[in-house]
Amino acid sequence: MKSQRQYNILVIGGGPAGIAAALYSARKGLVTGIVDKMSIGGTVAHGAVIENIPGLNEPLLNYHFWENSQTELEDAGVHIQEILEILHISTESTPFQITGFHYPEEIKFTADAIILATGVSRRILTVSGAKELEGRGVSYSATCDGPLYKNRRIAVIGGGNSAACDALFLAEIPCKISLIFRSSRLRADERYQTAIKAYKNLTLVNNTIVTAIHGGEVEGVQAISIKNLETGDESKLRVRGVFVAIGTIPEISLPKKLNLPLTTNGYVQTDPKQRTSIPGIYAVGDLTSGSGHILVAMGEGVRAAMTAHRDLRNIGK
Repeated sequence: MKSQRQYNILVIGGGPAGIAAALYSARKGLVTGIVDKMSIGGTVAHGAVIENIPGLNEPLLNYHFWENSQTELEDAGVHIQEILEILHISTESTPFQITGFHYPEEIKFTADAIILATGVSRRILTVSGAKELEGRGVSYSATCDGPLYKNRRIAVIGGGNSAACDALFLAEIPCKISLIFRSSRLRADERYQTAIKAYKNLTLVNNTIVTAIHGGEVEGVQAISIKNLETGDESKLRVRGVFVAIGTIPEISLPKKLNLPLTTNGYVQTDPKQRTSIPGIYAVGDLTSGSGHILVAMGEGVRAAMTAHRDLRNIGK
């Protein structure tokens, strides 16, 4: 077992909210660590581009966000640990006693305060074949897996901004895309809808759901079954890849272990300063609001860092 690390602030989650919280904590002179069970960048790192940020003149590629954030954190003195999952937090006394797992061993931490920024994960498609063929043609990351399907026929499932962004990214590879969604029209922002119309290799399939995915372990995805919700007609569509973007759910396994109160929508309850019901534990970003906006998440991260700094100063730490 590695030696125990001691922090003033431990940020759990490496998305935009966690990154902002860790940066501001370190700049306040606090010994700060950030951990993520995957990698720094969060779900943002699996999107195509980042945009709609004041001062950002053009869209920022996702991997540039990841690289820039990593450099900023390191320059600020934040201790970064990736591929590390937090298993347990003891709240009986402070500093909090924390147990994490980084293969092949457990790692112990102590922290005077904890900022939860575990964010959200993509909602899983539950139709027949989806689980069995994940990694064999079923994907939840267009930027990671899309280039494997150049000039192939694929389906993107979902009608919101994430699905539209995935479809636009895949259209540039290029792929032959059917964008399948259950409503009569896309829910994505108008600018995405306008952009989609410019691609002849991108077809909209509205009022439709996917009922099954067909294929095998060796050959991968071969086709999907679809059903028109208006007519009830069912048919098969030959595709070699299925990219799922049907929304997100908050990552609340750790908050549940801590018995933190949740809202009726399943998000962690906080006060206006990002404090949870446990003194010294704060929650930020999509974990608390599900807004999906990077600026909102970052703002909450900054607010939590400022609140934690003030709270620790008031108790003499």
